[in-house]
Amino acid sequence: MEAISGTVAEILGAPLTRYRKRATGFIDPHLKKIGRYRLRSTDSGSIPLADVITARRKFILEALVRNTKVTAAQASFLINKMQTRARTLNLYVPLVRMDKCLIDIVSLATTLATRFASKGSLII
Repeated sequence: MEAISGTVAEILGAPLTRYRKRATGFIDPHLKKIGRYRLRSTDSGSIPLADVITARRKFILEALVRNTKVTAAQASFLINKMQTRARTLNLYVPLVRMDKCLIDIVSLATTLATRFASKGSLII
């Protein structure tokens, strides 16, 4: 598996100095609001947040490309970053909250894409 070495700002073409001032731990607190930390993965009533992102990747990607001024490659990188951080943070979501979780993921990804993209505005 290849490691992600670039920042969201680099991939989206945003100025790095501005991004670095705001980026320290920027995505983690938002992901922690969507998922909750679990020490063990044996909880049958929940699923890893990273697996939710993986399962709905195509939907999230299409929503980002359709609603923001990012390319499919930029959107894919952002989704990979969210997935990696969710897995690293060991975040889980209850199965009963799957729909709300997906809405939150798409909202967070859209916010990140529009905030750090070089043009940074919604097409809608």
